[in-house]
Amino acid sequence: MNNHIYQASLTVLTENGVPEELAKTASAIVASDDPSLPSLGRTVEDQQAIAEVVAHLNKGDEE
Repeated sequence: MNNHIYQASLTVLTENGVPEELAKTASAIVASDDPSLPSLGRTVEDQQAIAEVVAHLNKGDEE
């Protein structure tokens, strides 16, 4: 896991209103992405967590 990516992601997500536990989960996923693997090596559960973050961020854009 890339700690710099994890910390940057966590900071941006929490500053934009993503709940901390979800932000931690998503940040760990993004920091562990492997571009040499299909779907960056993400499981279905990982993809669902990222989709939840995106939905949360989009909801904030609508407000």
